[in-house]
Amino acid sequence: MIRICMNLLAIVFLFLLSCSTGGDQPEYQPPSFKGIVYVQPVKADHVAVLNLANAETGRIGAGKSLGSISLSKSGNALDLFSVSGSVRRIDFVKHSRSKWRKVFRKPCSTATAGTGEILVTDSRRRRLYSYLPGNIKAHKEMKIARGTCGVSVSRDGKEIYLVNRLTSSIRIIRKDGFELLTDIRSAGNSIHKALIAPSGTELWVAEGNEFRKGKPYGVGFAKVDARPGGINIVSIRSGKVEDFIIVGGNVVDLAFSGDGRYAFALSSQMPEYDEASLTVINVKKRRVIKNYALCKTCHVWKGVDIPGAKAFVSSMQVDEKSRPEKITASMDMPFFSSRISGNSLIEPSSIK
Repeated sequence: MIRICMNLLAIVFLFLLSCSTGGDQPEYQPPSFKGIVYVQPVKADHVAVLNLANAETGRIGAGKSLGSISLSKSGNALDLFSVSGSVRRIDFVKHSRSKWRKVFRKPCSTATAGTGEILVTDSRRRRLYSYLPGNIKAHKEMKIARGTCGVSVSRDGKEIYLVNRLTSSIRIIRKDGFELLTDIRSAGNSIHKALIAPSGTELWVAEGNEFRKGKPYGVGFAKVDARPGGINIVSIRSGKVEDFIIVGGNVVDLAFSGDGRYAFALSSQMPEYDEASLTVINVKKRRVIKNYALCKTCHVWKGVDIPGAKAFVSSMQVDEKSRPEKITASMDMPFFSSRISGNSLIEPSSIK
């Protein structure tokens, strides 16, 4: 009887031990994602491509130094905008590339509207254009102030958000007639992009923090007391910054997931890694939950290390519906993993 009791106690102890340790699983597992992210390195002649499912990276050659990229609504084509104003389309279905066509002077940022046209800010001409892929010319829509670059469109396509990096302001424009609705001032330092949040009541603003009042201020620019970049959350009603999410590096672009639960933030110069990264944020909790490496993953492991070079990126396009097999034939360098695990850079041990 005593032996039976001892065996039972041992079984109970082992059961409780297994429950308390949870096996080999860590306390926190960041959610998994699927899809493809197209990343534009600053003035590079290629587009970096990230597979969200396993963090593998690849690249699409462009042939010219690029200033911005734009993905079609269907995800079947990627439009490339060179710093010199030429446009080229890569068709993932036909596996074709159009010839370069001179359309703009100096495109700075792009946004795809619901009707299929692409809104383009031209910093040299100081104009906002609408451009239908394949056309020879773009249509002038409105004048923009010096320093205006970042452009985005609301999900219903009715409003446009223009960001001025010099004045740290955001102009909300009614697309029908291009009428000014609101001019939000003091939205941050060195801001790059503003997106309407899924709630519809606030703007999420990519704050790079590179400079403040004309002086170096952010990570990679200021030698001491550098402020990390992040996301300013601005109330549309009050026009004031109500919260700030620390991301790190210099945040330059944003996108929300289709279900509105997550935000994707693109950053240059993540200081812990001297790397550019894609950061995933829980929108409701406003917490960073995952980071993907973008530049060194490819350059160092492929032996393309440029001495003294920094990981600067400028824009991105997120396509959660796309899969690697759809675009592989259009890539100049196929996907590969630089890590055995292949997963993200940072996986917090616990996030409540």
